[in-house]
Amino acid sequence: MLMCRAACVLGVFALATNALAQEVATSAPPLVLAPIAELGPGAKREISGIVRGLREHEGAAVFWTQNDSGDEPRIYPIRADGSLIQTVREPETPGTLIAGAINSDWEDIALLRRADGTSQVIAADFGNNSNARADLALYFIEEPEPTESRTSFTSKVMVRYPDQSHRPAVRDDFNFDAEALFTVRDDVFILSKNRSDTFTKLYRLDDRAPGIVNTLTYLDRFDTMGQVTGADCSEDGLRLAVLTYTHVWVFERQDKKQSFFSGRIRRVPYQLEETKPGEESDSEAICFEKEASEDSTLLIADESRAKLYRVRLSDIPEVRPTRTLRFDRNANPDNDLAVTSFNIRYASADDGPNAWDLRRDRVATAILAWNADIIGLQEVEAVQADWLQALLSTHTFHGVGRTDGARKGEFAPILFRTDRFTLEDSGHFWLSPTPEVVGSKGWDASLERMASWVRLFDIATEHHVLVINTHLDHRGTEARAQSLALIRARAADLARGAHVIITGDFNTSADAPPAPALLAAVADPALALHDTFRRVYPTRDIDEATFSTWNTPPARPLTIAGDRIDWIVASDTFETMSAEIDRRTPQSRLISDHYPVHARLRYTTPGTSKTSR
Repeated sequence: MLMCRAACVLGVFALATNALAQEVATSAPPLVLAPIAELGPGAKREISGIVRGLREHEGAAVFWTQNDSGDEPRIYPIRADGSLIQTVREPETPGTLIAGAINSDWEDIALLRRADGTSQVIAADFGNNSNARADLALYFIEEPEPTESRTSFTSKVMVRYPDQSHRPAVRDDFNFDAEALFTVRDDVFILSKNRSDTFTKLYRLDDRAPGIVNTLTYLDRFDTMGQVTGADCSEDGLRLAVLTYTHVWVFERQDKKQSFFSGRIRRVPYQLEETKPGEESDSEAICFEKEASEDSTLLIADESRAKLYRVRLSDIPEVRPTRTLRFDRNANPDNDLAVTSFNIRYASADDGPNAWDLRRDRVATAILAWNADIIGLQEVEAVQADWLQALLSTHTFHGVGRTDGARKGEFAPILFRTDRFTLEDSGHFWLSPTPEVVGSKGWDASLERMASWVRLFDIATEHHVLVINTHLDHRGTEARAQSLALIRARAADLARGAHVIITGDFNTSADAPPAPALLAAVADPALALHDTFRRVYPTRDIDEATFSTWNTPPARPLTIAGDRIDWIVASDTFETMSAEIDRRTPQSRLISDHYPVHARLRYTTPGTSKTSR
């Protein structure tokens, strides 16, 4: 946008140490970009987005563009040479008018590709310089013929940020503007344009209900060392191109279940041929022009100059390689283990609008959607245990109440997919100096605590897997340390060569004592345990809270900053392919006061893998 950016930036600073930012802050010369085309009438006004459409015109690719505030609600079909495709009915009026839409501040455009081969153009009315707008919206438009002069949108989805506490935002958190929208198949993502720091925040649109404001799902953040002004994803969903005023970033992943920010990263500084050395561009639009592995090319549009520029992927150097993954190269990815740990929040809690009976259906929808192979739950009461067993007929339930070893007190149950595993052995032990004594309380714990375990045979791969699930005491410091030592000793005793998975609400950070009591290095990979989340995200960041305290917008911002007290631990005979803190807010409500955490694990040693799902 042509508003003075310098006046809007409120001081750039990092909220947390970012090792990559230090790693790539080199003095490499910028890539000098020469213009390849000038934009035609209409499209040149204040171009803020560009995307390649599925349609073609006269055998050539069609690119859809848009202008930001000050223009009518129009999208413009152009060719790669910048020329405008004229409409048939109104050739004197450039572009396609979107009837009924409002262009308050359209800042990007994306293409949603459906599985049936049809597509929608999404116009993003989410420019928010003041961080004060309450009418942010996405317009979904069936991709028109490029010669159409008028069409209408099929849906208008209102959105809000889950972590915005004030409107306008407070000046040290002025990070609720956006100029970057992209899709992966049917999923829609937004990258923020932060003005108080150099990070961008990644959000996903999980709800598209009409007539209400849908809360975005916060996923991750990354230090792009500047304000993000555009983005586009490759059609296969494996490459994400991100534009700032000074750099082009490309994030690459090996499959669509992995996080973009945890994979290979490319980056190059750039300078427009017409600018002076060190002068920033005014580029706010980027898209994939051609996708062909290393021969892929990107198009960049500069707003104030109304010109197109081309960047070859091969000209963008790698600044972080793909994470080295150790797994059986013949393994079938369909046989990865999907594991979830989730503190469900006990049913008898006096939680008012978040009471169990009011959120039970949301919990059911979430659990079924996870389609997890193994689930470790905490704070399950008997009424919830019965409900879970009725809900998940596909899973075997193993758990008892911690007070009497039957139905009294909270369960820490394990649920495993019945068609994937056979049960070889199982049991429970209490976290105390007398672990075989039912209901025993240990050390300085305020409550009795326990762990449940199962030893499974994986039918798909013929591997043996030991799973332990627990919930450590929330007050006893010594109890947590002793409990972790006990769990590790029991895992060593029970594993007998099996792969190990440990899930739980540990009531302590995985990055601080007493976590080493569980995660300390040992030589035997079957007994060497790793924190799955930290394996994927090696650098600790501030946005890792897993305890939500029920905060949901608009009343209170979602809790994002804090300690990660819910973990999934795996033996080094697994490679962690992906890990996630699940902050979805269906109908703008949480399903518990803890966020579920997920991990996808792949065996590092060969199995027969005779069966795939």
